[in-house]
Amino acid sequence: EQQRRLGYMFTPHGTGWNLDRLSFERLLANTFVKRGGRLVCNTQVITCERQAGGGWCVTVKSHQQEMQTIFCKYIIDASGRRGVMRTNLNLALTVHDRLIGVTCIGTLPDANSRVIESQVEACEYGWWHLSPMPDNRVSVTLMTDPDIAHKIQVCKPEVWNALLSAMPFMGKLAEELVFTDKPRSFPCFSSYLQEAGGKDWVAVGDAVASYDPISSSGIPRALASGIHGAFIAVDQLFSSGDLLTTYANAIQQDFKQFLQTQW
Repeated sequence: EQQRRLGYMFTPHGTGWNLDRLSFERLLANTFVKRGGRLVCNTQVITCERQAGGGWCVTVKSHQQEMQTIFCKYIIDASGRRGVMRTNLNLALTVHDRLIGVTCIGTLPDANSRVIESQVEACEYGWWHLSPMPDNRVSVTLMTDPDIAHKIQVCKPEVWNALLSAMPFMGKLAEELVFTDKPRSFPCFSSYLQEAGGKDWVAVGDAVASYDPISSSGIPRALASGIHGAFIAVDQLFSSGDLLTTYANAIQQDFKQFLQTQW
């Protein structure tokens, strides 16, 4: 009960909402197709080459290793922290930290009636985040720095499980979970791209700015910057193209505000 009251210190509306990312992204993709878009799945962008007359030649590779060339007038880069355009154009990324997440997906027994809620629990080597998923699954993530992760070998299943079991609150809940996969690490660093776009392209979402997951702001910021990216594309294709500068300045100011809030 004390833990629940502490959660209410920040919001009077109870626990947070959990988004089914797979269903949400499928909804967005289906809407894109219904509005005339062509969806190319299970592919990876290899190169983006600028054309002399404007636009881009994009080379993509399918999961069957087949190469395909796509010509387009404009690119909206929503490739996440990977930053396809940043990588292709060799642009500098301002990185604030080196945070990583080490995650394992657990499953609750079917007979378990416990209601799982999102939880955060701090420790001396970082913090743990637990979040419910569909089909009785639970995501458990340790957020830490890579040097700490390497020093204590948190990617080893026995180490990861021992650290989780030692947590006062989550350790008790984890006793009910069944983990079958090994822990996997992924980047969670906070960063922003000073050159948010250029001639015939713009970056949105984590490709232009990424934030500490504890801020719970990645998805709304990604949606907002995606909408802005569409306006910028239209502005550059059919108008003066001045919106890009305003957008880049807004991204930089928003990131500075995030750092102040984080501090």
